[in-house]
Amino acid sequence: MTNSDVRGIHPSASSMERLMLCPGSHKASIGIEEVRSKEATSGTRIHAVIAGEVNRLDVSKDEEAIATQCELMAAEIIETVFPISDKQELPSVSKEKRLWAYKDGTETPLYSGKADLVVAAGSTALIIDFKTGRGITEDVTKNIQLRTLAVLVKEARSKTSSIKVAIVQPMVSSYPLIVAYSEEDLIAAKKQIEEIIEKSEADNAPRIPGETQCKYCPARSRCPEASKVVASVAGIKGALEELSAEHLAQNLNMCEAAESIIDSIRSEAKRRIETGQEVRGWIMKPGAIKQVINSPEVLYYRFYEMGGTNEQFMTAVTVTKGKFQDAVKEATGCKGAELKDKVESLLAGCTENKQNNPSLTKENKNDNS
Repeated sequence: MTNSDVRGIHPSASSMERLMLCPGSHKASIGIEEVRSKEATSGTRIHAVIAGEVNRLDVSKDEEAIATQCELMAAEIIETVFPISDKQELPSVSKEKRLWAYKDGTETPLYSGKADLVVAAGSTALIIDFKTGRGITEDVTKNIQLRTLAVLVKEARSKTSSIKVAIVQPMVSSYPLIVAYSEEDLIAAKKQIEEIIEKSEADNAPRIPGETQCKYCPARSRCPEASKVVASVAGIKGALEELSAEHLAQNLNMCEAAESIIDSIRSEAKRRIETGQEVRGWIMKPGAIKQVINSPEVLYYRFYEMGGTNEQFMTAVTVTKGKFQDAVKEATGCKGAELKDKVESLLAGCTENKQNNPSLTKENKNDNS
């Protein structure tokens, strides 16, 4: 098996955290195609734009804007790690390239990983992972996916003695943290990953359901252990106000896992019905029809012709910041920081801040936004 091969039955860097938390999920997931969310599908398109695999004109304006933000932030990190004055050799750059690790002294594949971006020069390498959603800020110091990729880069570039990693998540944070792995760190990381894989390949590898490991597990909709979590939440009895703080927190954690599993079950049911399979007692109800105004210029002209004023029409208009930024970009050709500054200057005195109602969320102790 070569580096160009697909993952197949072997673990990958992206699933390493899941395997660490639930060793049995590896074998349970083999051969199961995961139902991808709209956000995940959009993220794949954005990654493809950054990698040069998809034309920027073939994605939405929002996706193109996120791709541009990722590229600009990545460029700043690269300049930090490889300053112009220190460039004794031109750094090599690889995008979306799958790397493989093999069992010692053999050609038997052990695990693989596909880094979004790897830049290397001399004894230093930089790995950047792009996160395109609005989820919680990733903690790069504990990210097992990047740790696995660092080991894979070390395996591929034996002369590399320092590997730096960073997560670019423009929708959450503008200041990515860069973490460095020394040769000693990489040795320890390699041992940790091999232990995770050894446990996941055991015949009696345990399945341990939980919020994090169940969220993206392809087998979660058919996993007996995961189903027990849903049953446990459904079976909570007694007065909730009498629960201790500790038990309430435990039940909240179970709810997170249960919601993920329930979403997966619903997605699988929708997939089957849409492909003509029967799910007894269930059908797909047509979506509601929503009327959308797509010709505001014509509407304004008709309104004006009937005697309406510009001021009256403007009271019916809502301008979103994202759409306004798209209009400014089209009008001026500005991009990146220049576009952001232009938009902010135009918005000066025209906005007000409104606070949404508080929402329940997990405490994030590593927010570096």
